[in-house]
Amino acid sequence: TWINEHSTPVLELNGVDMQSRSLQDGDIVEGFNDRGSFQIEVLANESIMPGNGRIPQGIWDSLLPAGSINNVMNPYVEDRMRLQGDGPVLAYNDTIVEIKKAGN
Repeated sequence: TWINEHSTPVLELNGVDMQSRSLQDGDIVEGFNDRGSFQIEVLANESIMPGNGRIPQGIWDSLLPAGSINNVMNPYVEDRMRLQGDGPVLAYNDTIVEIKKAGN
């Protein structure tokens, strides 16, 4: 409850990408690929380069309308990555998904 009072989980997209998908601020969208999907609110942000999106780090699955951002991540981990002090890191910055209005 406290987190929701100060922050709302959003996917930020450039207005060009929002317009091409007939999206408005506040719409619930589905991010998906061949691994899985999640749903999240969308918000226009002109500082995001067209063709890219941004989701702030640290969003809990319980704060999303459905699914998990982890559902779309590449689960591959190289053996050398397991030796890192804090454990392996998933490729959050390089995940490719398609975005559409949820329910469509």
